[in-house]
Amino acid sequence: MILAAGVGLAAVQAQAAVFKPTGATASSFFNSDYVPENTINGSGLTGAGTDITQAHGIYVQGNHWTTAFQTQPTTQWIDWTFNSPVTMGAAYIWNHQSTLPLAANSGYDVTLFDLTLFDSNDNILLFIDDHALLPDNAFAQRIDFALTSNVSRVRFDIEAVQSSPSFTGLAEVAFDSQSFVTPAIPEPASWMMLITGFGLTGAAMRRRGRQLARGTA
Repeated sequence: MILAAGVGLAAVQAQAAVFKPTGATASSFFNSDYVPENTINGSGLTGAGTDITQAHGIYVQGNHWTTAFQTQPTTQWIDWTFNSPVTMGAAYIWNHQSTLPLAANSGYDVTLFDLTLFDSNDNILLFIDDHALLPDNAFAQRIDFALTSNVSRVRFDIEAVQSSPSFTGLAEVAFDSQSFVTPAIPEPASWMMLITGFGLTGAAMRRRGRQLARGTA
């Protein structure tokens, strides 16, 4: 699985087909100003949250998801859902921009996460394990993965944070219907097996044709 994270995404914006989830739930949230829905409503961004070149605003009430008081950050998660199944090949994650003195500390940022894509029956379509995020970064970080269809839910599990023992969260999320992951090219040995298989199939078909011809002569 080839994964890539990037910032400063002006070069790819013209090719992007960016869309937002329609629902969000989380393991916890601090209060009604820091709910998981803040990650999908474009708060702190322009263009309804689909402008992937836009830096997220500073930490203010109502534009982040922040977990409940004194929760263990590495047990926290957020789920994003879609009204109808979608096809996606990348995620854009805006990290948590906690700033003093409003925030309790400045180490909320997620630095490692798992991402799981589910279909409408909760079958796992794709699992990305221990992927890194840059802390102290206001721009979207793009995570590419294999193009995946029929996605109804995406779960983001937090594996590590910058330094906070008590809080974590995210600023914003969006997804892309395109992937920049290049499909794997078969190794020479795989090509040889494929060609050999075609050859054997062709030989069997010719042999079957001759047998049929003799039987009708």
